[in-house]
Amino acid sequence: MMLTLLFISPRSIGNSFFKFASLTAAILLGVTLGFNFLFPSPVRQSQLPVAFLLVSAGLTLIYNRAVDLDKFAGAFVLLTGATAAGIVAIAIDSLAFSQLLPLGGWENWMLLINHLAATALLGSVMLTMVFGHWYLVIPRLSIDPLKRLTKVLIAAITIRIDDGRVIRRSPLQASSTV
Repeated sequence: MMLTLLFISPRSIGNSFFKFASLTAAILLGVTLGFNFLFPSPVRQSQLPVAFLLVSAGLTLIYNRAVDLDKFAGAFVLLTGATAAGIVAIAIDSLAFSQLLPLGGWENWMLLINHLAATALLGSVMLTMVFGHWYLVIPRLSIDPLKRLTKVLIAAITIRIDDGRVIRRSPLQASSTV
């Protein structure tokens, strides 16, 4: 959700949506951290992804306060930092699980792309859906941010579809089609 927020501006639609979306993201990050505490991964050797996720959650909460105070330049830096920390957490966690899926040397990159695409899809669906419903609250909003979020959603779906085709194809199938 935080990544998708980078594609729209609080100046164009007001900060109330950004406060709501970032608070929702912070709550979901907290739930994720709670599940990690209750059900630790048997595969992950390090807690580094959890540390980055904790940083992302903290920056998300600070972002929520900065947007509330109309400090948009600082809020953008916080949003970028929260997004980057979340992406790093996903990347490090994906690399820990690469031992579960042998793909002839491609497993690290395939899982990383798969996890990032799945995360982008889920976040963009959630944020676009919430923003679409935000028009029920404030019907005078411009349709341009919703169009932009829909394009982000379509891009995430496209990446996810292409990624799924590559993962399902075995090395034997790939060599027989050449």
